[in-house]
Amino acid sequence: MSNSISVESLAKTYRGANELTIFADMTFVVNPGERLALIGESGAGKSTLLHLLGGLDTPTGGAIRFGDTDITRLNQRELADFRNREIGFVWQVQSLLPEFTALENVMMPLLVRGEDPSTAQPKAEKMLAEVGLAARFEHRAGELSGGEQQRVVLARALVGQPKYLLADEPTGNLDEQTASQILDLLERLQAQFQLTSVIVTHSSALASRCTRTLRLAKGGLFAIESNLPPYRAVTMEAQSHV
Repeated sequence: MSNSISVESLAKTYRGANELTIFADMTFVVNPGERLALIGESGAGKSTLLHLLGGLDTPTGGAIRFGDTDITRLNQRELADFRNREIGFVWQVQSLLPEFTALENVMMPLLVRGEDPSTAQPKAEKMLAEVGLAARFEHRAGELSGGEQQRVVLARALVGQPKYLLADEPTGNLDEQTASQILDLLERLQAQFQLTSVIVTHSSALASRCTRTLRLAKGGLFAIESNLPPYRAVTMEAQSHV
């Protein structure tokens, strides 16, 4: 299904002196256009799951499909290209390059995929304007507030017009007022770009504004509620195996 995320029998085990199983048989679907919130206690594996979804870590078993593409079957070069073109990432700790301007940071994903700067720059400028930073093109990361930095991160995540957005605590380091503004922006951009999103959060305010909330605990995902119409809860099977 186009723009869906389908996880089938996902397993992740860290092997060493003491084998640690994080997930053993996790299956769930994120519908096209859905904004899914993942909640859970610290150490439950939320960030690990997000890294697996983003192809930044390798599962021990199972399949992760974005539409018709099973990313677990891609080689490293194919996976890097898929991430660059199809997935936007937003992290709690701003990962901006401090020596570059806001504009240069937002241009970076386009330049990485080989786009000419002459076409990448106007796209980055347009995206920065979308997030309210038209007057901050030439400011470096250290010259921006926390909220402005997070807006740059959002602009960089979306400049390449991805179908999917993966976010890890996107408001975690922001004050209440700034966090509320970022939530408004996330909501608007979700609809504008028709994204399918998975957001890891401890924020009840953020989770309540997502389509659906799932709690990660003891290696399983458990439905909390469907938050917003007109979306329906999707079929979700997840067992606790830890």
